[in-house]
Amino acid sequence: MSEIDIDATISYAAGHIDNFKDLEFEYPSDEEMRGWLMDRNIGYSYEKGKSSVPRMKKEKLKLAYKASYLLNNLGDISKINYEEMEDFDLMNFSFSCTDLSNAGKQRGMKNEDGTPTRSGLYVYGMKAIRIKKPKYIMIENVKGLIQKKFIEDFYSIISE
Repeated sequence: MSEIDIDATISYAAGHIDNFKDLEFEYPSDEEMRGWLMDRNIGYSYEKGKSSVPRMKKEKLKLAYKASYLLNNLGDISKINYEEMEDFDLMNFSFSCTDLSNAGKQRGMKNEDGTPTRSGLYVYGMKAIRIKKPKYIMIENVKGLIQKKFIEDFYSIISE
């Protein structure tokens, strides 16, 4: 799993780990939990240019750490070293739709400076596929990806 949004990670854990909140768990020190999360950019906002982890209240910190640890959340997809990762046969990935969706800002896959938008982070999923070569892949996104404005991005993803 690769997710930096803390609320999404906690929500995923609550839906996929039986009795997640009540599950017995041994926590390291607050400093160690903060460091572990921040090393993976979990809780980091690229829009704000800062992490929410340093000022996070203890109960939320514990939930964020527990969820991320139990889910083996690798955090920021741009920081993952795929060569060090175990091989796998199935890869399911979705990339942020916020820059493609009709409800979003429709910035597309790249910022003006050429860096990837949140939707452009799909390049890291494609990197994982090229390196790990899973037998099966499933990629999911929003209908906005096939609208006229972004259809070339869609064809580029299909081609790759």
